[in-house]
Amino acid sequence: MELPPSLEAWNRSVSDEIKIISSRFHISGPGKHSLYFWRVDPGVDLQKLVIRFGGEKQSYLGPPESPRLGTR
Repeated sequence: MELPPSLEAWNRSVSDEIKIISSRFHISGPGKHSLYFWRVDPGVDLQKLVIRFGGEKQSYLGPPESPRLGTR
C-alpha cells in the first residue's frame, strides 16, 4: 500500500523517533555570528544540531560530534 507523502514522512519520523528540520541561511560575510534557540515546549529536546558547509556525506545518524572548542 502506497501512502501519501505527508503520511509517509510522519511514519518515518515516528519509527525513527526523530524529526529532521532543515533551513538555509545566507551569511553576508565573515566574522562572528550567533544562532539562538528558544525552548517553547518542555517535552521537546534538541539532541543534535548540524551546521553544514557543503561536501559532507549524508548518513543515517549524521556526522560525528565535533571536538569542543571552548565555552562562553
